[in-house]
Amino acid sequence: MGQPGRFVKLLEPVARPPSVMTAWLASTAELPRLSQLEPVLREHGVSAEPVPSERPEETGWGARLGGPGGLELRCEVAGADGLHADLAKLGSQSRRRLSASRYSLSTSMRFGTRPLEDWHRQLQLMVSLAPRAVAYVDVSAAMAHEAAWALDAAAAPVAPPPRSLYAVHALMPESRKARGALHTHGLARCGLLELEMLDVTPRALAPCALLLNAVAALLLDRGLPAPGEPFEVGRQLSLVWLPWDEARQPSGRSSDGRGRRDEHHRGPTAVLFAPGRKPAAKLRSPACYARRLAGDATFYLARRESARRAGLAHERLASFKRLFRIHAPARDWTFLVKLEMVDGGARELLWFELHALGEALCDVTLVSRPAAVSRRRKGDRASHSLDDLRDWSITCPQGRFGPDTIGQLLRELQME
Repeated sequence: MGQPGRFVKLLEPVARPPSVMTAWLASTAELPRLSQLEPVLREHGVSAEPVPSERPEETGWGARLGGPGGLELRCEVAGADGLHADLAKLGSQSRRRLSASRYSLSTSMRFGTRPLEDWHRQLQLMVSLAPRAVAYVDVSAAMAHEAAWALDAAAAPVAPPPRSLYAVHALMPESRKARGALHTHGLARCGLLELEMLDVTPRALAPCALLLNAVAALLLDRGLPAPGEPFEVGRQLSLVWLPWDEARQPSGRSSDGRGRRDEHHRGPTAVLFAPGRKPAAKLRSPACYARRLAGDATFYLARRESARRAGLAHERLASFKRLFRIHAPARDWTFLVKLEMVDGGARELLWFELHALGEALCDVTLVSRPAAVSRRRKGDRASHSLDDLRDWSITCPQGRFGPDTIGQLLRELQME
């Protein structure tokens, strides 16, 4: 996928908004001083220069930090009331602690050519500066994270998944029959336009959110194609995008809620459509894929993300094996592994249900429907080498978990 010059001009690094991340401190914490944090900054190879201010330090302070990305650090004396962030990932106890917080530390930096790695470094710095924070808020993505998740992600040997960089929000009218929109927060700092889907029915909301997540992750790796140029995000899932000023809604309805938008929702966006069935046909809302998405849809995975998942799957395989030995007999526990299958010159990543797991081999049944590996059939059972392992998944009464979230499950089971 190429990036047309017209679009690149919008994405010059100096024009990208900075990535802002905030750690909210416990209500019992004292106001942190820059002098107390300088040893931590030095461990990260960062120097600090206080920003001159006429205000006393007790009312907050700022500092410019050395290193790439124009790092800045601020300490604010204010509560979390009015915080523009999705708190859905926070438990009730974390929300209460967040509302009681009096102080926050925040960093601001501009990402380079590898935004996921930059985001990981920013998170690691935040966790080092405020290891006992009650919550970490990615302001740029309008998304709050549990402290335990942030600690796990910062300690991981690889960066978190691409979806950590952005959030998907819905703007739905009050009427259940009306149509609304989905949009992202967080992609602009990565050099992309924020993505948007219009004319989404309430029934298509969840499938379209799944599709938007897949599109964002893929484009973070590949970049945007030219406006109006079809691109594939999955098997039989083709899309095009247009700048907002050129986009026309398929139904003619005013269904995106722009009339009610505030300063957080007024930036330029890339509006996604499904191409018409014929070359000159009218563009359609991606909601037309809702039925397919609710079935056996297959999304393409960027090579970089595939390698990241494979590395983490092997890194945390011991925890997966431990849980399999304890819970495999239970009917409400399902263990899946994703293996790379090779058939001649064709390669394909396929999901298998796990029956037995040894040191080097696994006994599995294929649950995916192969497309490229013609000799495999859904329902085939065989033994395979764990050298082919690329990902794994656990579904249990607590939810669904993978290598990125296994720490949360272990904590819930009190196994950590």
